[in-house]
Amino acid sequence: MGKSLAWAGWWTRYRLLALLVAAVAGMAIGGLAYYASRLSGVALYVITGGVTAALGAVIWAWLTKSAAVSEVEVTVPQFSKVKFAVTKDHKVMARRIVVQMATRVAVQPLDDDAGRVDEAVASLHSLFRFVRELLDEDAGARPTPGRPNVDVLAMNMLTCHLRPFLSTWHRRYSDWRAANPGQPESEWSDDKAFRTELRDLQAQLRPQAIAFAKMAEYDGYLDVIGLAE
Repeated sequence: MGKSLAWAGWWTRYRLLALLVAAVAGMAIGGLAYYASRLSGVALYVITGGVTAALGAVIWAWLTKSAAVSEVEVTVPQFSKVKFAVTKDHKVMARRIVVQMATRVAVQPLDDDAGRVDEAVASLHSLFRFVRELLDEDAGARPTPGRPNVDVLAMNMLTCHLRPFLSTWHRRYSDWRAANPGQPESEWSDDKAFRTELRDLQAQLRPQAIAFAKMAEYDGYLDVIGLAE
């Protein structure tokens, strides 16, 4: 967000200069293209080779930047304080995950007299499916040998936190609902126990959401997205 605002401010102040530079560059490129089209023999091969090498260098620089690996140190359950490897693709993935977590009951409070159990369970199920699909999509991403990355943290969240909770409470609530259609959830004998364990789950997921936010470079906006430490 900060980088976007800075870019917008720069463009507002220097847009005329930028347009002038772009116009001059365009004319220069057009002129070079014209003269290159009139060349033949050795000169043509020299110009063609130079342009090809320059384009190759630009493409190589872009690919190198996209595959660059940085490190983010975070503290989460099961990992303590660990440095996670983060590539550009991992950063995008972390952003998508933290957006889902920060806007769901996974980390947002659910008071005893508020919300619905079925909606909370459905929200957690949806989060589980979303993250699992992201992991499937990321299967071909560049590995980071010897260093954990966002994939590892995401799988830990699914297997060690969301799956155990859902395997218990989804079945328990579904069985009660099937046996008591039409009854209000307040009459469910396990309502209080569900909400208590949900708070425990939220306490486990919150540090992970913060870790994803740091990988996504949202750590300067934790209070804004409801994840203030």
